[in-house]
Amino acid sequence: MEIDLAVIADYAAVSGDGKLVVAGIFDRITAADMPAVHPMMALAFRVTTDPGPSSTHSVEVHLADPEGRT
Repeated sequence: MEIDLAVIADYAAVSGDGKLVVAGIFDRITAADMPAVHPMMALAFRVTTDPGPSSTHSVEVHLADPEGRT
């Protein structure tokens, strides 16, 4: 299994004909005051696999601050 695309965006969906639609890609959120609310965030992944016997895979996502703390 390979994740050949992974983005954080304001919006992501798969269209009726199977196309990935992603809008507002970003890599950080800034806020003037804390706590802050980000109204919507989507994680979009495109995964490819080799044909063969089926198997189970896990994907783990960690959000971190600028110092790397989760």
